[in-house]
Amino acid sequence: MFLKQSNLLIVQPWFTAKGHPAQSLINTAKTLGKHGQVSYLISHQFAEPSFKEAEEKLRNYGAVETFLVPSSSVRVGTILALWCIFRRDKMRPNRILFLDAHLVLLALMWPWIASFVKVKKLSVVYLMGPEKISSTWYSRVLVKSFLSREDTGLFLRTDELADAWRQAFPGGRFDVLPSLELPDSERLPRPLRRTEELMYGVLGQIRPGKGIEWLVPLFERCPEIGRLTVAGAFFSRKHENDLGKLLIKQKFANRYLSDEELLTLAEDQHYLVMLYDNWDDRMEAATMYLAARANRPVIVRSGGWCERMVRSYNCGLVCASHDKPLEFFLSVPKPTDTEY
Repeated sequence: MFLKQSNLLIVQPWFTAKGHPAQSLINTAKTLGKHGQVSYLISHQFAEPSFKEAEEKLRNYGAVETFLVPSSSVRVGTILALWCIFRRDKMRPNRILFLDAHLVLLALMWPWIASFVKVKKLSVVYLMGPEKISSTWYSRVLVKSFLSREDTGLFLRTDELADAWRQAFPGGRFDVLPSLELPDSERLPRPLRRTEELMYGVLGQIRPGKGIEWLVPLFERCPEIGRLTVAGAFFSRKHENDLGKLLIKQKFANRYLSDEELLTLAEDQHYLVMLYDNWDDRMEAATMYLAARANRPVIVRSGGWCERMVRSYNCGLVCASHDKPLEFFLSVPKPTDTEY
């Protein structure tokens, strides 16, 4: 839809954030392909050399401009990205798409910048619900004014989130733009290892809320459940301090995992665990796409987008809130079972 008119600029002010913003942008670029009408504007940090490879991959798909940021703060990245767009002396884009942004800051600054930088459409992908923005009068007024403009629009990742935004901000322009986390590939998943011992994985960004706090002790107390692998990078130093001691026995490596490494690890598991605590169940989850690429089932909580995906595609198991974790894990099908 964006390529109907030329000169689309895709902005990722969170390119060097830990997690998967960089890989998500690369997946988007792969899907769009090499296209002269698309260019990219991304954040760059001297202290984060691990993202150099990702930046080079992105350059295979279009022109890439970078702007220097002192940290991976999305607030700082949003401000500096807008400043870069304002000062841009190259061809002005007709359309701009922010894949991540601090929405309140964008709503505050865009009317002023738009008076100098004429674009037909500024679109923003937003990952969360409207409740936090609606909770304070000034952020609500700013965002409501921003969304009422003819040249702006908001993309949500799921139907559940889009419905919530339509109710909170009637008259705004909302649409659903699912993640492009399933790129075309000739790579086939490795065959499943049909062993009696079940292998479970919590992969990717490591932070509180992914169940690690209670999953690790549970698997240590009850080895008959199977083996739990936790792998990826801590989101912050605080999260490392909070969770690091739990993972010492696992020989846990705190480092960013490339897309290929994550996929290989996922193929080593029988289930990918997505039992998130304090989670907005309207949001999509990257692990679901990773599991699909690896052809492995997921274990999710009941409710929201994750359960809807499992029910729609029969791609995993649902652990209801009333289920006792030990009894649930002891009851899951093994690779040697027909149900699996």
